Amino acid sequence: MKRLSYERKKSMTGRAFILVWVIGVLVFFVVPFIRTVFYSLNTLNFRTLETSPAGAAYFSRLFTKDTGFLQNLSTVLMNLLYEVPIIVLFSLFIAVLLNQKFAGRLFFRAVFFLPVVVMSGVVFTLLRQDVQSADIMQQTGSGTAAFSNLTLLSDLLSSFGFGESLIDFISQVVDRVIDTAWKSGVQILLCLAGLQSISIGLYEAARMEGATKWEEFWKITFPMVTPVLLVSVIYTIIDSFTANGNVMMAYINNVSFQNFEYSYGCAMSLTYCGVMLVIIGVVAGVIGRSVTYTER
Repeated sequence: MKRLSYERKKSMTGRAFILVWVIGVLVFFVVPFIRTVFYSLNTLNFRTLETSPAGAAYFSRLFTKDTGFLQNLSTVLMNLLYEVPIIVLFSLFIAVLLNQKFAGRLFFRAVFFLPVVVMSGVVFTLLRQDVQSADIMQQTGSGTAAFSNLTLLSDLLSSFGFGESLIDFISQVVDRVIDTAWKSGVQILLCLAGLQSISIGLYEAARMEGATKWEEFWKITFPMVTPVLLVSVIYTIIDSFTANGNVMMAYINNVSFQNFEYSYGCAMSLTYCGVMLVIIGVVAGVIGRSVTYTER
């Protein structure tokens, strides 16, 4: 037999690796997606497992009769407006700190990424429920101790003359500090990789020209990491839409598997997915115009 050339071996190895991904996409995405579209246009009878044509009736029901869908969707979108910027900016800030040379930086890098490796969404939800239960027990046991801790920040901001809307916004941000830290592991890793890919020569040239650290950040660091920030924003949007405990996801699961309206749940899933894709497309189009791509 004629021996395979080196390039042929490389080509076959690459196709073998890609084949695993293709099979995974076909089995776990394409086939379920086609079945979801089919069931959204047909009514599934759980007893007989038979289907009957329904057309676009379920999609029409979403926007004309089901107030719960629109309410939960608006809640998800409102959370998205302030959750994504906070997580991305927090990730960039932490990545800049972790990129500095100091004792124990490998330990702190592991600490921020550890929740992604060890903890799952279900475990984190149970942990939050335990914390909330502990707060309730503290309130009932110690009178107003826990309540005072919760309202201390609001009282402080009120004393400085801040408006109620701003106080509510800041309070929500503080309440989500732990959530932000737990949800920023992947984004911190992406930003850290982007920072480490910046050539040191750019900073050396800037220092020779007398640039300050502030100018280095805005003239070199930030423009060079904009491609990574775009990826982080898109990842955060998807993670927020599909997060465990998301009100919209819980509503879809409840309708599909507790109310046994599987076809209606499929229609909601497709609509919810479509909204997510539209938002990702808009964000990618808007932010993509400001992304700096350079040859490395």
